[in-house]
Amino acid sequence: MCSALDQMHLKEVIVVDDCSSDASVAVAQRFSAKHSEIKIYSLTENSGPAAARNFGASMASGEFLCFLDSDDELLDGYFSEVVPLLDANPKFHAFKVGMEFFDSVRGYVLPAHDPRYSAAVFSSACNVLIRRDSFNKMGGFPVDMAFRAANGGEDHAFCEALAKHLPPLGKIEKPYYRCWSYEGSHLHRFLSNTRLAENTEGFQFVSLTLDQRPDGDLSRALRNYSNKVRKNLEA
Repeated sequence: MCSALDQMHLKEVIVVDDCSSDASVAVAQRFSAKHSEIKIYSLTENSGPAAARNFGASMASGEFLCFLDSDDELLDGYFSEVVPLLDANPKFHAFKVGMEFFDSVRGYVLPAHDPRYSAAVFSSACNVLIRRDSFNKMGGFPVDMAFRAANGGEDHAFCEALAKHLPPLGKIEKPYYRCWSYEGSHLHRFLSNTRLAENTEGFQFVSLTLDQRPDGDLSRALRNYSNKVRKNLEA
C-alpha cells in the first residue's frame, strides 16, 4: 500500500478485503485514517482474486487501472513513466512493465536471464497499467471456478486476451513491480514444476495436472474466456 501511495499521478487506492483472516483490514484502516486516497471495501464471501479485482475496478473513478497483490510492491517511477506514455499514445490500451521476483530468504529467485522470467512477466496482470474503459470492455478478469484451483490462471488468461484482442500491448523492460514469492504461491509452484530445457521456450514443465492438459478444465476455461472477451469487444 505504501508503494502505491508513493506513486505520482495517483488518484486513489482501492483496498478490497476478500474475507481475509489476518489483520489486513485493520492495517488498511490505519492507513486510510491518514490518507484520504484510500478506500476500503469488504466482500461478503471469499470470491478469489479475480472477483476482488473486478469489484475494485468497478469502484474506481480514475482513467487508468493498476492491480497490486498483497505483500507486493510498486517500484519508484512506475506511474510517472507509464501514464505519460498512455496519454501520448491513444492506440495503446495498456502497458506491461518488467518485474523483480524475490524471496525473503533467498533473495532473487528469477533473474531476467532465466528463460522462465519472460513467461512469468507475461503471465502476471499486476505489472499492467490499463485504461479503465478498455478493462471494462474486456469484461474484467475471468471468474470461472477453474481458476480458483491451485494453479490459478486468471492472470495468464487476462494477459493473453489483452495481447490478442487489444493490440498493441505496450512493453517496458525496466522492472517497476516487485513480486514476493513464498511457499505455495503461484510463482513458487511454477519454479518448482519447471526446469530449463533446449526448446523454443527455454524451459519445460516437469509434470502437468489433469486440468492443465489441453483437454483439461483450466485449458477450456482459458479458451472460453478469450472467446468471451472477443465477443465483448465486438458488441
